[in-house]
Amino acid sequence: MHQKATILLVLCSLTRFSIAECIDSWLPVHTPYTYTTVESISSVTNSSICPVIDPSKLPGGTLEEYLSSTSCLGYFGPLGPQGPLGVLGPIGNNTWNPSDWISGFGDWSLFAKYITGFGGPLGMDGPLGRNGPVSPAQYYGIKDPGQTLFKNNDFAVQLRALGLWSALGPLGPLGALGALGPLGPIGAHGYKSDVDGNYVSLGKIVRTITMDFDVNVLMTYELFESYAENTAKCIKSPDASFMVNGGTTQFNEVDLYPIYSRVDQFITIVVVPIMDADSFSLAVYDASGKLIASSEASFYVNTIQLMAPAGTTLYAGVQLTSSWQPFESTYRLFVTGSLNMINDYNIKGDHIHEWYKSEVSASAFPAKISTHSVCPTQTHTE
Repeated sequence: MHQKATILLVLCSLTRFSIAECIDSWLPVHTPYTYTTVESISSVTNSSICPVIDPSKLPGGTLEEYLSSTSCLGYFGPLGPQGPLGVLGPIGNNTWNPSDWISGFGDWSLFAKYITGFGGPLGMDGPLGRNGPVSPAQYYGIKDPGQTLFKNNDFAVQLRALGLWSALGPLGPLGALGALGPLGPIGAHGYKSDVDGNYVSLGKIVRTITMDFDVNVLMTYELFESYAENTAKCIKSPDASFMVNGGTTQFNEVDLYPIYSRVDQFITIVVVPIMDADSFSLAVYDASGKLIASSEASFYVNTIQLMAPAGTTLYAGVQLTSSWQPFESTYRLFVTGSLNMINDYNIKGDHIHEWYKSEVSASAFPAKISTHSVCPTQTHTE
């Protein structure tokens, strides 16, 4: 009896240690580099998730419900065709899209700088500043409201890097660094978008913006462009902050788009079908064309989030997997980098895989692909 009690006590102590370590230990981007996909997330083993998810801290539903294809990760969720990232949302070239009036109308960047001085969205008190959702103070729960949020809401905990719902969180396309934030087509920078999706001011293409993070720190952010397909494929100096308006009629075609990570960061990639009748799979290749990861889940919006070390060139691959309509199948690809201010994680689970491993061996994507003919015209834009 005494021996059994001792064993039980040791097991409980080890369990408490591993959970505490997972909650309190934040790790930077490091080798072996890892990734998550919606495919791996949808089949996660609940007992492997750490920090442990408390059912009482999942408002409005159970873990199984939130991971189902009919919930937030599927076509009916915020990443789906009818959500804010689709053509009915704020981004597009139609008269009902605010971006057509905000960045499509003209260059008002001088006025944007003027209002920034009076507390505008690109100031230190805006969403990219010292107390915004991607500031260390809020993201790591150091100060309120982030501290209270992460303490009481386990859904929110899993919105951070490598979490179950991280594609919906502050590091994804819906966050402050993404398409709907101040750096994007409906943002506060004031630059005009040309026909290819480049931001232009005084006749020159603008790719970054520098702002006050706080009274002592300046931060340079990559603007979030909405590119035409060939522009994104042919860009000479890619980054990790853009979206692509693409399309295809071929099931065996892989559209490749270059990505460059200038810092250690997490990169979130999401492919959103324009029509509910279409389904697209998603892959990531390295600079040599070797397959790193793929997400090929049915009835989900496919996503990949991965660690990307500084100086890394990657390629996002999009492939049409099914279509129930006779027209061209169109999509929007979103690439969002976290930058090096937010490049730590504390999530563990069997939904997290190492580069080149796991389901990649059974992927429908080619294991090796040529990256030399990515640009169809072989002419490059800036």
